[in-house]
Amino acid sequence: MKPLILAITILYIITLTPLAGTEAVFCIDDSAFESCSFESVVLPQGTLSLGIRAFADNAHLEKIVIPSTVSSIDPSAFDGCPRDLLIVTEGGYPLSWAIGNTFDYSNGGHARVLVTVETYEGDNSRQTLSGTATDGAGYVNMFAGFTRTAGDVTLVENPGREELLSLIPSTFAGAGDCDISVFVFLGHGLRDTDSGTSLLAAYCDTEGITASQLQAAFSGVGGRKVIIIDACYSGGLITDETEPQSEEETLKAAEEFTRDFTAPFMFRSRSALTAGGYYIITACSADQQSYETVFTCGGVSTDAGFFSYYFNLGCGWNEVSHTADSLRADRDHNGIVTLDEIAVYTSGRLPSLQTVTVYPAGADWFGLFRND
Repeated sequence: MKPLILAITILYIITLTPLAGTEAVFCIDDSAFESCSFESVVLPQGTLSLGIRAFADNAHLEKIVIPSTVSSIDPSAFDGCPRDLLIVTEGGYPLSWAIGNTFDYSNGGHARVLVTVETYEGDNSRQTLSGTATDGAGYVNMFAGFTRTAGDVTLVENPGREELLSLIPSTFAGAGDCDISVFVFLGHGLRDTDSGTSLLAAYCDTEGITASQLQAAFSGVGGRKVIIIDACYSGGLITDETEPQSEEETLKAAEEFTRDFTAPFMFRSRSALTAGGYYIITACSADQQSYETVFTCGGVSTDAGFFSYYFNLGCGWNEVSHTADSLRADRDHNGIVTLDEIAVYTSGRLPSLQTVTVYPAGADWFGLFRND
């Protein structure tokens, strides 16, 4: 189906408002395209506003291009549209509106992926991991299967602590508001015996990497930061150092974040990574270990992590048979896997000793795994 391109000729729907000495500008009236069946819409330059329920209840709308001339969008403009509707914009007000109303957005922004694999071969202080190399190759191939991330995936094996922390700002240098930076860590996780906080174990390093150090490495990186961690105790990077909220605070949180979360925060997290712009999925909770096993497919057997194997499988790549698969995590069959969908899919297939931890919960609008 071809994109719908709104033109001056449909005057019964668009209000034409000429300004002296300028080109004509447009306003999309209230309910102008409510309950239509568009898949893609391109609004013309000069469009100023989108009225009440302007595109509401377009169940098949996947993408809308909104020019930066738009300075007003009613909160109900896309009510009833898919939550992972992609808003493409040059920036300005449409971008801030998309962020504030939790819609996926892009302006042709860059998506880069850094996959760090720790096998610990030759590291006498750590047990060698057999499955992380398989998982690392799986993530590379999986991300290459989506146009949003294809062609810009970096794989680094056995980086030390300082190298790993320096890879983050160098790999994602120059990322802006519309860019996406994805960091994948596959390796051992630790619990600090004194503080009880979670750490990532880098190659030949006994100190470990904290959530605050990861946040510091990302501090100059703009846009959205997606962190995927398959390591023991990795959920602690989200939930460490929490304190209970009062009932009043909990109710307020539920009201303020109802568009972002499927459940209210019951704890106020002090993790450096639970802030605006971060999206995190980990293989287990703060007090659990992450396991690997031998998977067999088509007569081929190999070691792989439970979490990473099912994560990749849900996003269309079988890392054991090295073949493309269907998007098994795509619950609504729209060709896009949101962060929420992959979290739900992976959670339902892990051993009972592992619990996927995700931040923010219920991100059913962010379609990282998609073809733009």
